[in-house]
Amino acid sequence: MKQVFISSVCGSLVWGCSNATSPVSGFESESSVQSMPSANETSADATPKSKVRCLAHHVQAGIDWNKNRKSHYETLTDGESRKVSEKIIALEKFMLVGSKVFDHFAVYWNQRNTPIFCLDMDELVPEPAEFSTPSKNQFVELNPNVFKYLILLAKEDWRQWEMRLKIDINESLRHAEYNCLTRHFLESMLRSSILQRTVYPLKTKGLMRSYLMGIAVILPESQKIDTLAAPLNRQGLGILCADLPKVDIPGGL
Repeated sequence: MKQVFISSVCGSLVWGCSNATSPVSGFESESSVQSMPSANETSADATPKSKVRCLAHHVQAGIDWNKNRKSHYETLTDGESRKVSEKIIALEKFMLVGSKVFDHFAVYWNQRNTPIFCLDMDELVPEPAEFSTPSKNQFVELNPNVFKYLILLAKEDWRQWEMRLKIDINESLRHAEYNCLTRHFLESMLRSSILQRTVYPLKTKGLMRSYLMGIAVILPESQKIDTLAAPLNRQGLGILCADLPKVDIPGGL
């Protein structure tokens, strides 16, 4: 999984980020690109320093949160939750490496009032939440079609990509109360895709596409972690499900 993720982050950036500052044909943003400040119109420090490197900040916040919650869950489960906590923290630490790469390429835009990766993570802050055992008490054995996701992104078919995500969230996960990490990733990808299509300028499309590919390839790992956590959540623990922040989808699902 790690080799595939590194390949997606580094390999796709050869195309995506090298073209992140040049227009790409075949995609029409629904936002008014003219309304976005250009590099010549906006000073390099137009965006506060707190609004750059947003991906790494978000992932690091998740690592800190899960480290703090680890002992709490272990106390409640006599140590049974330790493996789940270790798996999610390990995944987040690995994601942090890729996040820093994407943040590096995003700084150019962040400093010019284009909040790519910052608006995506806006308000996605972990906080304690109440968790009660869902009435349907279901877990879905998902096999995310990562290949299909990557093909749609490679074809730059953004509307079909978003439709695929909505189908997987609304139909495949409709009655899945314990697939919390996988749902979080799918909803996050959908939010970012919609923001790219409706808010961000055309020139950031290559960078966003590479980022979405990077998230897509870790979906099988997120499903493994959900599978590991499901028995504990059936007992009402709420690990992951009570920890992950709600993702606001522009326009809803």
